[in-house]
Amino acid sequence: MGSVNWIVGADHVQIAGLKLQQDQTEAAIERMLIALDIYQGAFPSSHPRIGRLGTMLGETMESEGRLAEAVRYFRLALNDVDSDKRITSARQASSYLNLARVLIVTGRNQEAQQLIDDAGCVAQSQHVT
Repeated sequence: MGSVNWIVGADHVQIAGLKLQQDQTEAAIERMLIALDIYQGAFPSSHPRIGRLGTMLGETMESEGRLAEAVRYFRLALNDVDSDKRITSARQASSYLNLARVLIVTGRNQEAQQLIDDAGCVAQSQHVT
């Protein structure tokens, strides 16, 4: 049953993408939240599908001005990038910077600075041999 559920979740993500293209943001968010619920029931919190969906939700919430929710979903995306060693340093740094961007807008500059520093360390580690 679990494998069928995540496939249904993937369908909701695809529909959400179409809704976003049609400027139907609330309908897209609804689909993404359904998919997230399905994914969280089928996978561990560090699973890449949950991380990618967290990023998608975070970006959507940020664009809608729903910054507290954007922070929540960008943090969810960090669970994926911080735990999966297969994640590229560019994607990891990008995830840190997504969250930092919203924290700056909400006045949480110190927390944002730490994430920016972390992103720099990740990017720098890519160039160390």
